[in-house]
Amino acid sequence: MPLTKYPIVSISVNTNLNEAKDAANKLEKAIADELTKSFKSISFADKEKSSAQLRLKIIDFRSVGKGSRFLAGTMAGQDRVVVEAELYDNSQRRIVGAFKAKGENVVGGRFWETGVDAAISEVAKEVTKYLKARN
Repeated sequence: MPLTKYPIVSISVNTNLNEAKDAANKLEKAIADELTKSFKSISFADKEKSSAQLRLKIIDFRSVGKGSRFLAGTMAGQDRVVVEAELYDNSQRRIVGAFKAKGENVVGGRFWETGVDAAISEVAKEVTKYLKARN
């Protein structure tokens, strides 16, 4: 179902993982920013006022601390965020799209994004890429 069919969308990011609570808020904002760049006519509202809901759940989260990164370098592993996402049509009262998206930081990648922020940015881009492909 094309996202352009829905002029007003709500975005929610949830998780049962305590360590990912802060990332959920950042991810919600990052997705809204990416969608705004790609879909000029889209606007955002609470789920009660929206025509569709983009619902995401963080199912896997890994944050490598700066100390671990300093001591172990690339051996410490990568920061990672994995989400399950679904697009829910409010008028039809049904899920019209479901997918997973994954983001990891890239060692030696963009210098202005590091750690979990880079992983969040990658997830936001993957979500937008999925939704653009359905237009």
